[in-house]
Amino acid sequence: MKTFLWGVDEDLWTVVRDGPVAMVDEEQSTWSAAQKKSVQLNQRAMHILQSAMAPDEADKVEHCESAREIWKSLESTYEGTSNIKETRIDLLVHEYECFEMAPGEGIHEMYSQFIVLINKLKGLGKAYILKDLNRKSLRSLPKQWLPKRTATEEARNLNTLPIDELIGSLLSHELVHKQVNKDEEKHKKSLAFKSQVVEYDSDADLGGEFNREFALISKKFHRMLKYKQEQEQKLYDRNASYRANPFDKAKNSFQDRLRTPQTKRIEIGILEAQDFYKCGKPGHIHANCPMTLKAKERAMKATWSNYESDEEEE
Repeated sequence: MKTFLWGVDEDLWTVVRDGPVAMVDEEQSTWSAAQKKSVQLNQRAMHILQSAMAPDEADKVEHCESAREIWKSLESTYEGTSNIKETRIDLLVHEYECFEMAPGEGIHEMYSQFIVLINKLKGLGKAYILKDLNRKSLRSLPKQWLPKRTATEEARNLNTLPIDELIGSLLSHELVHKQVNKDEEKHKKSLAFKSQVVEYDSDADLGGEFNREFALISKKFHRMLKYKQEQEQKLYDRNASYRANPFDKAKNSFQDRLRTPQTKRIEIGILEAQDFYKCGKPGHIHANCPMTLKAKERAMKATWSNYESDEEEE
């Protein structure tokens, strides 16, 4: 309001602040030119103040006879008495001293709140010089801003540096810092993605190799189990055949008991005296013939070779 009154006429604010020229009980026709001008300025100021107020507020100051009385009434209503004013100043000064940049807050938001606080104090008559405002702005920054704060204090003259220029420098630093953090975050995400892909591929390769090894071992195990079962079945069949002819064993045992050592020597002599019909060499029977044994060995080798070839084909 002070700015508006001063813009309309510089003398209007003087009338509001100091009041009109003291009037005496004189007729209007006897007023001097200075008195007439003072009264005219007072009426204009009262009209401006009342026009700026709401109707209910204007009714409260209707009894006032000068612009100064209206202004003092408004001060008492909205600023309070001198004691209330001092209390409000103390609270705002405490808020000013404890003011800090909140976590997650930007320079623009911090500066907006700081200016609002400064204007409230200034409206109550508590003003700070430029040096104090600049230093308080730097002290309000968090710890991660300490390098920037130190560099600014050393490179700039805070006694004459406009606060708008200081805030502009902080905003530029904030933009660069955000861009660097954004690039680092993007790089970290890229590395994490590559690590996950490599880990997934290695796990997939390892799993495929393990599955192949497991399948091969399982196949060999089943073959061994099948071979063992076949051998056990053959042994069982031989034992069953033997159990089905128990008299053959008794017969052979009885014949062996009848053979005396002399008889055995005679049989051996006969064997030594005659040649075996296949190899032509004496001293053995068909079961002990070298040619028979070699034939059995060759048959076993052929069987084993066939078994290995079957494995490779499978």
